[in-house]
Amino acid sequence: MLKDLMVHLDASDDDAHRLGLAEALADRYKAHIGGLFVNAYPGFAVSADAAGTGAIAMAELVERAIAEGDRTEQVIRKKLGALRAPNDLQRIDAVDDQAGIQAARAARHTDLFIGLRPKGDTPRWTGLIEAVLFGSGRSVLLAAPERDPGAIKTVVVGWNGSREAARAVAEAMPFLEKASKVVVVTAEKNPTEDKLDTRIARHLDRHGVKVTLNELRTGDPGEALLAEAKSSDADLIVAGGYGHSRFREWMLGGVTRTLLEHARTPLLLAH
Repeated sequence: MLKDLMVHLDASDDDAHRLGLAEALADRYKAHIGGLFVNAYPGFAVSADAAGTGAIAMAELVERAIAEGDRTEQVIRKKLGALRAPNDLQRIDAVDDQAGIQAARAARHTDLFIGLRPKGDTPRWTGLIEAVLFGSGRSVLLAAPERDPGAIKTVVVGWNGSREAARAVAEAMPFLEKASKVVVVTAEKNPTEDKLDTRIARHLDRHGVKVTLNELRTGDPGEALLAEAKSSDADLIVAGGYGHSRFREWMLGGVTRTLLEHARTPLLLAH
């Protein structure tokens, strides 16, 4: 059951998408909304021969960033004050490379992290979303910029039998149990068995979730999942979040990246 929601806020117009989704879920599940404001600012390199000048300049820049954060925080608090659901706000002040790590730690104390699917050629918060997805142990629910939040009645689940897919199904159970239609899609390039695996359907059936199984043989599982979501008029896509780490930089896997870049439906990812 969803009782403790964390929603990322930055005082931009994008807050309307994130807060709209958070408030709809809070109404449905009688949940608390915890706003998360990440005041991230660049790190600064100071040369050893700067005779203290660089350190002073750095301190002034940090002070300026914190003051700007104070103004942003007040805007966010006004938005939260307009909500019907009980809420509070947590603020993180950190340099860019630490902000995501701290956000992931904060998300561990909630049931669900709500953000916005990255948009545009240079999306601002992609690193934060990746850090929470791979580092929090919680699922990430991303609102779709192109879609107003509404009731989640039809859910499409991407299933390939992996650990990540199993985590996504478990995290999505509150949505699956209340959905009127659930489509489980298996879309693999090289399926290991010719026979459709019905075990996930039996598992969900024991939770009272009736599903339709749709097996697709495709060279692009991500695109196949998006096509199924479109044809089913889905309100939510559920999938595992895939990636690997190299020198502490998370590199998203192909299916996850496809969903993040092209989904026009709210997206729930779990790792």
